[in-house]
Amino acid sequence: MHPRMKDLLRLLVALVLLPFAWSSASLQAATPEAAAAATDELEKRYEDARVAFEKEDYRRAQYLGESLLKDSLDQGKVSPQLFQLMGHTRYRQGDLGRAALWYMRATLFPPPSPETTQNLSHIRGKTGNLAFAANRFGDQYTSLLTRPQWMRIVVVSAWALVFSVVLFIAIRSSGWRTLFLLVGLLGLVGGALGFTGWKLRPTYDRVKDLAIVTSPNAQSYTAATTTAGRVIALPPGSQVRKLEERGAWTYVETWREETGSGAVGQMFRGWVQNDALSTFWPFDAKFLD
Repeated sequence: MHPRMKDLLRLLVALVLLPFAWSSASLQAATPEAAAAATDELEKRYEDARVAFEKEDYRRAQYLGESLLKDSLDQGKVSPQLFQLMGHTRYRQGDLGRAALWYMRATLFPPPSPETTQNLSHIRGKTGNLAFAANRFGDQYTSLLTRPQWMRIVVVSAWALVFSVVLFIAIRSSGWRTLFLLVGLLGLVGGALGFTGWKLRPTYDRVKDLAIVTSPNAQSYTAATTTAGRVIALPPGSQVRKLEERGAWTYVETWREETGSGAVGQMFRGWVQNDALSTFWPFDAKFLD
């Protein structure tokens, strides 16, 4: 192989792999021995909560889980496994609204858990709770990776595309130009797929106004008083979007999927008592962005 060709190929490989090297170095720098010890402690406490759950001591499992969650957040960490365990704990105590809430939180993080999705469907079948229309294929696709991971694919693909174009122009050999063309096409496709995943992945802005109904007998009303007319029943686990807050009441909208041929569903708006709602994501936005 021509020496100039070897140099160009080395440059291409180095530039494409640079983002991976940078992320690896950053990760190593961010995990000194003290952080590793703290992680081990969190894992041990999670195991204690899991053992309490398996022994059917659900109140203790709930207490240990909530305590662990607080300390994990203080250390800048979230665990979908912990969210799932807290969902199990609430479900076993008959608190279907909060069980659904924790399961929904767990679904925000890859890899997607079939058990969590199945449990949400089971709760919906028992309560008939309401949920906003979802893009099922898009949700499944974007849940494979986090937003930073999707963006990393975009960056690597873009670099591969740019430098394959440069080498395609610089090299006259038809065989090599065909290879660079294929690499460029792969970079283009990879970038498009990565950008789609990054764009559709739920962010804090998309869920900041979302709340979950956790009260077993919640209703929405036409005005901020229980003497007003009723709009719609809100079973435990129903999703609502906050539009306005007024004292002990919140004006929300929700979606009810209609049944029957050609039905598309309908949006409902009404006032709900604050005690019936739990904020979907009360934690730091950085965990989603």
